Amino acid sequence: MDHRRIARTSRTIALIGVGGVTCLVLVPVAFNAATGGSAPRVLGPYATWLWPSLVLLGALTAALAAWEPLSARLVQRRPAHPANRVAALDRVERFVRRGIDGSLGAQVRIKLGVVPRVGPRLSARIRAPLVVVGETGCGKTTLMLELADRLLERARADPSTPVPVVVELGTWRPERDFGEWLLHTLHQRYRIGVRLGRTWLRERRLTVLFDGLDDLPAAHRADCLRWITALKLPQVVLCCSTDDYERLPRYDVVHVEPLRRTDVLDLIAGCEPRLDGLHEALTKHPDLWDEVRTPLAFDLLALAYRAGRAEYRGVLDTYLVESAARGPGRAERTIRALRFLARIARRRDDLAARHRLPHRRVWLDFVGEPAVWRLFRRAGPGALAGLVAGTCFALALDLGSAAAVVAAVAAGGLGQGRFAVTTEDRRRGLRWAATGFAAGAATGAALSTMGGWLGAQAARWPAFVTFGLVLVTTFLITLGITRDRYWAVAAALAPTAVMIWTGPSAALLTGLGAGLLAGTAAGVLATGLAAIWRTLDRPPPRALHWLPLAGLPGIALAIALGAPPAPHVAPITGLLIGLAVAPVARSPEPVVELLAKPLALDEFPLRRKAFIQSARDRVLLVDGNRFPHAAVRDHLAECDPVDLAGTVERRRRALSPTGSAPRLEHRQRRVDQVQRQRHATRDQHVRPRAGHAVRRVPHPRPQRERRRHHGDDGQHELHQHPPVLHQPPLRAQRQHHPGHQRAQPQRQHHEVGQQHHRPVELPLADRGERQVPQRHPQPPDGRDDVQQHPRLACDRLHATGICPLRARHHVRPTAASRTTPVDVVMRAGHVVAPGGRVHPFRRTHVHPVGRKDPATPANPCDIRGPDRLSQGARTATLR
Repeated sequence: MDHRRIARTSRTIALIGVGGVTCLVLVPVAFNAATGGSAPRVLGPYATWLWPSLVLLGALTAALAAWEPLSARLVQRRPAHPANRVAALDRVERFVRRGIDGSLGAQVRIKLGVVPRVGPRLSARIRAPLVVVGETGCGKTTLMLELADRLLERARADPSTPVPVVVELGTWRPERDFGEWLLHTLHQRYRIGVRLGRTWLRERRLTVLFDGLDDLPAAHRADCLRWITALKLPQVVLCCSTDDYERLPRYDVVHVEPLRRTDVLDLIAGCEPRLDGLHEALTKHPDLWDEVRTPLAFDLLALAYRAGRAEYRGVLDTYLVESAARGPGRAERTIRALRFLARIARRRDDLAARHRLPHRRVWLDFVGEPAVWRLFRRAGPGALAGLVAGTCFALALDLGSAAAVVAAVAAGGLGQGRFAVTTEDRRRGLRWAATGFAAGAATGAALSTMGGWLGAQAARWPAFVTFGLVLVTTFLITLGITRDRYWAVAAALAPTAVMIWTGPSAALLTGLGAGLLAGTAAGVLATGLAAIWRTLDRPPPRALHWLPLAGLPGIALAIALGAPPAPHVAPITGLLIGLAVAPVARSPEPVVELLAKPLALDEFPLRRKAFIQSARDRVLLVDGNRFPHAAVRDHLAECDPVDLAGTVERRRRALSPTGSAPRLEHRQRRVDQVQRQRHATRDQHVRPRAGHAVRRVPHPRPQRERRRHHGDDGQHELHQHPPVLHQPPLRAQRQHHPGHQRAQPQRQHHEVGQQHHRPVELPLADRGERQVPQRHPQPPDGRDDVQQHPRLACDRLHATGICPLRARHHVRPTAASRTTPVDVVMRAGHVVAPGGRVHPFRRTHVHPVGRKDPATPANPCDIRGPDRLSQGARTATLR
């Protein structure tokens, strides 16, 4: 850690400590003392130092807080200060590393472990303007970022070396001075001040690497090159894919060659077998070789084919379809959101996919006509009608129904609210209208009630104060409407006459407060909708003539609740003065932006951060929430979402023929859980008799049906051999064989014995595991005690107390234990194969070795898993 970072950390700690003491201790104590209280007794004789210490520590806190910005500004005023160079190098390095680590090639390296090598490597010794030429997607930007990284290393090692900066030309326009635009870009991206940047450009301390000349219109490229030549920079790097660079007076050119077939085959072989599908597609379609000429095309196809075979539809469409088909959500909604983000990014000349909507002028012309219809013909008028209804309801309860009728009639003077929008189906959008009406009614009732309460509180003031408040309010509202002072003075005489006639009345101020808030809300909503409408370049809106009728439901409801008529002049006068503010009220810009956001719901979902994260998981976006390349961004911006979404849905059906894979997986888990519960209930009644066991003889494997069933209904026979206990399979799905009934297994199990044995794992003694006391003597002929005494196996099982349904031990066979007469050891729905691997099984047949039976199948363990047990006896021991 250098001394500058140590000093910054120390100042931060001091600021936290001093500011905490000042704000949390001294300020409350001083406020208590200033309001008549006393200082805490703990201060004692130091109470007189309260105010001097507060002033001193307050000044110290302000100085520590202002140290960083003031020192940075002072340092920027000194271009030769070394801190400016170090800070600029740090910011440029962060930008370069973010561009390299967040590129599409880095994502391919993470997913597959290989990435095409872009070459040749650019030289760090730049004597003339260096031009990097190549087709789109060949890796020009990658080469330029790698060159900037090497130049940064040289600049850190040698203070006399210029500072490299990367600048994108796509945001420049001819009507703007190129030098000022360049200084503004340096300040915005690297926080290099305008004065500092101008000094460094004049003293030639900058190496500028220009990218994105192709993003400019063709008519503007010549002017841009003339400006670059006029700067007379000693070291300049320019990336382009056309021959416009020939307008430069002097330059060196580096051509980036496309990928060769051998390069592509080496890359595919480097990550086998994950790209076998791509190799097959290249073999089947030789024309595809012409598409895989650039690292961009290979990266996109590698991401598309990394999960298996894909249907080739072109490089960009294959990448988009395969990536979107393997993700959740509706395909059309996903494609629409990506197209919306791509259009915004293209308009702003960058690759960023932002979850926050920019200014409405950037994206409003991307929304469809149905969204405009819902907002301006359903939600907007519904909100205005609800606002009138809620205001009339609150006024009728507070001031009487006569005042509510006056407010409803005054709503007809709202000059904006009807917008000319056409649609094919006028019945759509009723839910939006209902939502807008409910929100408007709640807002109108709340604001009217709050305004009446504020007016009632103002009525407690002295009479001359309330008189002057009414006169000033009337004068200002009339002046805002007429723009004439004489009419404003004349209008102020009306409430004066009323107040002289009725005297100072609290009802007038109550009506004034309710009218002010309700009229302001109506004016803000109407002007906000009108501002959005003007942004869409539509004809001017007109008045809603039916709006006074919207107050009738509120008045009727208030009368039903017992609202009095109360036809008094004072509250009506105050209400009219307050409602007159509606034509004057103007919607602020944040409110207009908030009202415009519902228009983007058809294109961009509400859970925007979650959607962008999902797109990053499917590599539709790369690190930094950016599109992988300008070609991908432009293709998404111009695509047809309905057509592309249909292709994605067909691809999903091809990947999951029976429907949605997550839904099927959830359904399968539920079926397995129910079947396991049924088997657990059934096995509680199974009591095999000592010396007998149930052996299942599987039927010949039936033909595969559409739904795969589990073979759990085999025939049952009884044999006189040592007891081998039944273990229900994990995936308990029934397989219905011809002539077999469902209740047969349970009936035959009940016919077997009375003694119940739980299935457990058999710990063998030949590896030195836990020994079990023997109830039977060792036979003299040397045979295995388990083979000689069948009951000994059961005794050992009960003595150990190990239940495979709870055990977590792994089982591994050994050569020393292969004489044990147990074919396999089952544990919790699994079978242990040779080598200690545990696999789920479906049908098992366990019998002791040495007992030959003609009905025994050739394979004693029918295991359908990755490996199959070989024929013959297998042994297993606990580890």
